[in-house]
Amino acid sequence: MFSMLNASIVVLVVCVILSEAYKARFEKDSESKDERGQVIQLKVMSLSYKLLTAGVMLGFFLSAITKIMHQDYFIFYILLIFLLQSVVSAAYLFQLRKQ
Repeated sequence: MFSMLNASIVVLVVCVILSEAYKARFEKDSESKDERGQVIQLKVMSLSYKLLTAGVMLGFFLSAITKIMHQDYFIFYILLIFLLQSVVSAAYLFQLRKQ
């Protein structure tokens, strides 16, 4: 029987797979090769790097400086940040394409 944590992990993995497929489909599409598509890709990459940087810095703050999060869980936190960044960047890509 699935616990709530297992169900959350499965949902997150499915969301990551779908978001990466959406981003890959956009990159193969002719829309990504024109000027507007290049700007959209740069905006999405910029947001992704900002999210990763902020997430890692927050993780260091929570783990090393304030000791709120145990250091053994830091690697799982970083994994979660990377996975969430993928989903958020795909949602941002979807929003930019609709504008």
